[in-house]
Amino acid sequence: DLHPRVRRQRQMCIRDRKTMACQCSTTALLDAYRERKGLPADTPMNGRIFFDAANAGEPEALEVLEKFCFAVDVQIYNLSVLLNLEKVAIGGGISSQPLLIETLDRVYEEQILKGHPFSEEQARSLAHPEIVACAFHNKSNQIGALVSYQNAFYPQK
Repeated sequence: DLHPRVRRQRQMCIRDRKTMACQCSTTALLDAYRERKGLPADTPMNGRIFFDAANAGEPEALEVLEKFCFAVDVQIYNLSVLLNLEKVAIGGGISSQPLLIETLDRVYEEQILKGHPFSEEQARSLAHPEIVACAFHNKSNQIGALVSYQNAFYPQK
């Protein structure tokens, strides 16, 4: 059964798929894959199943991955414009999939930079952040939470 916070987030995303959290999460990726395949919403699905299909070259999985990476790359571009990023680290279990990082890089180049609505020259005038997988993949959020807790309650002197 889903954690209540996850259930609320999923319900919100069903109503309004326009937020970054709704478009750029693993849940959104898996929901889009189910929808593209015509599978019922309650069909068991996880990142391993999805990436097994994508790595095997399944057209539906690759199409969904491309759209997902475009949504993520739009947000990376927007953050780069605001913050002049040098590097973006992708965490979570799916970050251990080389295909994800490769597709993010390729889509950023082909659709964000070359397909920029104003000009490729303008897009390339901004720093192009390096997109990498977090070193700790699925444990990244847990380690970050622990460090935040330690800093809040046991500050270094």
